Amino acid sequence: RVANGDFSETILVASNDEIGQLATTFNQMSTRLRESYRRLAVEKQRDEAILDSMGEGLIAVDDKGGIVLCNPVAAALLDLGEPSEVSGKDFLQLVTLFDNNEHPLPAEQTPASVTLHTSEAVSGIFGLHKKDGRQILINITSTPIVLNNKVIGAIVVLRDVTKEREVDRMKTEFISLASHQLR
Repeated sequence: RVANGDFSETILVASNDEIGQLATTFNQMSTRLRESYRRLAVEKQRDEAILDSMGEGLIAVDDKGGIVLCNPVAAALLDLGEPSEVSGKDFLQLVTLFDNNEHPLPAEQTPASVTLHTSEAVSGIFGLHKKDGRQILINITSTPIVLNNKVIGAIVVLRDVTKEREVDRMKTEFISLASHQLR
């Protein structure tokens, strides 16, 4: 039962010899494992609640660019569908980003790919064409996950900055027009 994950079963200890000591130790190990699994479940639920409530999109990828984790904001922003459906898919091939001149960015030049190959954090603003035809600007920050001096993945944070850029453009136009009128 313990081998199958049922840690509630205990062994009845009837003696103090080697077998009794083994049974006692086995019961202690089973109790510690049960507590560890319980703590892990609580931490997992907490982490999922944090990810689901974030205002930014977050995607975790493995060392080959496969999606390990995707929150709902990222899935909606990138038109990926349900977050649970993209797990294991190649993030570098799923999304096409565009540079400032509207040229498609090759997969090896995307922030996640650069981070995975150089182990450096990368940030920038890129264009994205949504399925409904809209073009948006997203700020992408990709940070490496390093274990024992080896990149084992990356965390990619995404934020839609389309409205911010539009407000900046309108502000610049207003200031330009107002200063022209004052002259």
